[in-house]
This record gives sequence, C-alpha cells and structure tokens, in this order.
Amino acid sequence: MKTIYATSCTATHEARNGSVRSEDGHLDVKLAAPKELGGPGGGTNPEQLFAAGYAACFTSAMLRVAREAKTPIGKPAVTVHSGLRSDGPDRYALIAEVKVALSDLDRDTALSIVQGAHRICPFSKAVGESLGVTVTLTDWQGATDGETLELERA
Repeated sequence: MKTIYATSCTATHEARNGSVRSEDGHLDVKLAAPKELGGPGGGTNPEQLFAAGYAACFTSAMLRVAREAKTPIGKPAVTVHSGLRSDGPDRYALIAEVKVALSDLDRDTALSIVQGAHRICPFSKAVGESLGVTVTLTDWQGATDGETLELERA
C-alpha cells in the first residue's frame, strides 16, 4: 500500500507539562497535565488532542459516506469523549466514546451514515477494537428528547 500523507509531531520538555509541535509548525501547543491527574491544568493534554483528531476524522468520514450516497447531511456534530482509565497501579488505558448528531436526517439514514463512517474512519479502524469505542447516535429527525441509539460493536 502507498502512503498518501504523513506528518510528525515532537513533544519536548516534560512531556505532559511541556509542548508539542508539528513539523510544519502549524500545531504548536503548550501541554499541561490536567488537575485530575495531579498536574497544574491550564493547558492542552494528549487526551484532548486525541479527541479533537478523532472528532475531525469521524466527521470527514461521515461526509465521504454521505457524498458517495448522494445524501446531504446538513450540519453534523461529532463529539468525542476521551480520557484515561486505571488498569491497576501505574497502568492506564485510553478510553473513547463517539457521539454523533445528525438532526437533518431520519433515523435509518442517520444510522447508515454513522455505521459507514465508523467502518472507514482511520481513527475508528486504528483504535475501535482495542479500546472498545462506543459510537452513539444522539440526535436525528423525529428523535424524542434524550433518545439515543448505540451502534452494535463489530
């Protein structure tokens, strides 16, 4: 297979309390461990960066699925909740949950778009099985307040 895009970022200083910068300089972020992990807070952390990348990637995947199906999807909203869980002393694992709102689509069409996106999204493919990512449709035309639909795990 041929690589069609590659980039890199370098973390410096004290990792979670340092900085990270992309090779082209467009991303240049001060990092700070969150207060919940004993850090000073007040900065970005790796879990936020992961959630941002996953949300953007999943949205792009939905747009591709919709374009190929010739289905306009309005203004989708994808929120990725990311964090760490403890797997014992000094052992941590990344967690992720994807929540999708497609308020301009009926339930079946929205579900089809989300399922298709989850199948092709590079983030979902990379971490979905190992993390046990949960993908939930949170809004569609006709959904009642608080109604959600969790995708079946592959």
